[in-house]
Amino acid sequence: MADALNNQNMADLLPYSNRSVVWAGVRKLEIRQQPIRVPNDDEVLVEVITTGICGSDCHNWDSAGVSRELILGHESAGLIKTIGKSVTDRFVGQRVAIEPGFSCRDGCGPLGLLILAVAKAYGVKKIVMFDNEESRTRFAESYGADVGIVTPRNSDPSQDVLSFSQHYAKEVITKYGLGYGFDVAIEASGAEICATMAICMLKAGGTCIQAGLGRPMASLPLFLITANELDVKGTVRYTYGCFGDAISLLSTKKVDLKPLITSSYPLTQANEAFEAQHARRDIKIVIFNQM
Repeated sequence: MADALNNQNMADLLPYSNRSVVWAGVRKLEIRQQPIRVPNDDEVLVEVITTGICGSDCHNWDSAGVSRELILGHESAGLIKTIGKSVTDRFVGQRVAIEPGFSCRDGCGPLGLLILAVAKAYGVKKIVMFDNEESRTRFAESYGADVGIVTPRNSDPSQDVLSFSQHYAKEVITKYGLGYGFDVAIEASGAEICATMAICMLKAGGTCIQAGLGRPMASLPLFLITANELDVKGTVRYTYGCFGDAISLLSTKKVDLKPLITSSYPLTQANEAFEAQHARRDIKIVIFNQM
């Protein structure tokens, strides 16, 4: 009976509105009310204030192969609204961020730029950013990159991917005085040619970190990997300690995220926000859920 009363009291504290952006078809979103579950004793209820649009959200928005009940948005921050009776390390009104799972898709997109910011904060001496759009490489330079380079397209149909990548890598390394090549290359697009180019840019004994999600099968220059004794590593999402490190970088002002947020929309204009994100007119778009 006591538990029933506690649950009833908790239910009385719950918000009356819980609007959600739901996928309703290809490039079509609907705003729907969702039921609010009473938190368990060891849980908290978060009132979401803002949500960033992730690359995976855009992919789902533009896809026909997802559930019609899919609620988009996982890069969220807000305030704790209610807490379970067993929770002692959180309080009502506390600002919190949700730990999402996300992956890279664009070289100088928001996640590529975050890689830049973290590398800068940890003291990397020279950072070179690549993208196929000049506006994004310029932004990368303004955000701390030593050099932003617009990657060319292979216009010679007789030149294979490896030959093109090796030739271009040699040009970049010579032009920017990079010695024998990069120590580390982080590939954040998932494109096969970009992964090949990243490997070609490395010096012997270097490391390529594959962060972008590409096709299930791709061709890579195995001879170069072996002959140059390269390390190739995959990475997705984050480890247990990453969120704490991220908060530390922000609180000590070693990383500033505000320049990355280039537009914001109210929840009622979610479709417009996704159209803008898909068009790559912005670096990062944030939706204000309570507007």
